Amino acid sequence: MKMANGHCIALKIFSSKNGTARFSCSVYDRRPEICRALERGSPECLADLETKGDSVAAQIRSDF
Repeated sequence: MKMANGHCIALKIFSSKNGTARFSCSVYDRRPEICRALERGSPECLADLETKGDSVAAQIRSDF
């Protein structure tokens, strides 16, 4: 993933009225179907990420 200001470029940071920060992923709705099906960080997720991680990252980068 492309980084900006020390974090993922897809991470959006919003300030609330009380001064706290709220974080949101701007590519969450466009994540691959496999990411919807597998539990984050599970052995299956990590195996798929290792196998397909570069192609997923390339697709997300092309969206920006």
